[in-house]
Amino acid sequence: MKTLCLILIFQFLFSFGLFSQEYIFYGKEKFTINGTSFSEAEKENSYNRLRTKDKSSVRAELWALSKNSSGISVGFETNSSIIKVRWKLSTGFRMSHMAKTGIGGVDLYCKVDTFWQYVNTGKPEKLENIQTLVEGMTKEKRVFILNLPLYDGVEILEIGIDKEAEIKPYKAFEGKPIVFYGTSITQGGCASRPGMAYTNIISRKTGKECINFGFSGNGRMEPELAEIISEIDAEFFVIDCIANMKAPQVKENTEKLIRIIRQKHPKTPIIFIESLIYENGFFNSSRKENIDEKNRILYEEVRRVASLNGDSLIFYIDNKEFLGNDHEATVDGTHFTDLGFMRFSEFLIKKFKEFGLLGFT
Repeated sequence: MKTLCLILIFQFLFSFGLFSQEYIFYGKEKFTINGTSFSEAEKENSYNRLRTKDKSSVRAELWALSKNSSGISVGFETNSSIIKVRWKLSTGFRMSHMAKTGIGGVDLYCKVDTFWQYVNTGKPEKLENIQTLVEGMTKEKRVFILNLPLYDGVEILEIGIDKEAEIKPYKAFEGKPIVFYGTSITQGGCASRPGMAYTNIISRKTGKECINFGFSGNGRMEPELAEIISEIDAEFFVIDCIANMKAPQVKENTEKLIRIIRQKHPKTPIIFIESLIYENGFFNSSRKENIDEKNRILYEEVRRVASLNGDSLIFYIDNKEFLGNDHEATVDGTHFTDLGFMRFSEFLIKKFKEFGLLGFT
């Protein structure tokens, strides 16, 4: 009986990797955290998007959403033949129109030449998860990024590798970051996995770090958020908030936001993006009129402030050609599918080139 019990105990320990020494897990000391300009010491959690001191200045809804790790990734270099990941989620949040892998999963990419190639996705089965993302690789040095959940927070994150392998931090992106401030679409709703959020796609395609301040249902160009993002030395700022705003808010907050950013960054480009027309807006005339009114006010305010101050570094993007012309790029008429996010990211990169940004001419 004792022998049988010992056998069962050893089987249990080996099955959970608790007794085996075939691989070792490492924490944040072995990878670089991308997608945030704030230090760990300033935040309650390494993977939060706002600082502890911001809690007193923003609405409770914004603070809660800031704990979602959207846009944050970790970079590392290793010669391991296997990559495992162990992560603990904050809430286990679920939505009926978004895949669990997008909400709480993790995406692994490997740099092949100059291209970031998708490897695999860690699927969130519960709050605490451990999964093998790839195995059977030759033992040569490779660099990876791991995109973190879009609509949940990460309490613990560890990378598992062969016990004899090495791992060290890798800085995936160079130069000043692009700062995005927006709505649920900016946050990543409703990508099937984290790597397909448009800020993550733009990072991979341009080599630029993107800071994601997308707050689902709460992107309103508020002065409090403008003050926070203005503390970042950005390549440029992208403002995509109109979908969450009412017409009077657009009128009231546009100039305030510009003035706050300009106080600290007089020569940094600011890009404003119109709201898309929701799919049912092509049939519901009152809804389309509401969106058209908000977009009109945004355009007038942006042009007025730019003209008043002789500011040639404020740019405007209208909603034509956002997602193509087939009306097939959303999950619910509003939020993007992976197809929508790919189209939108490519559209934005094209616009950035037209504006002469990111070194493009």
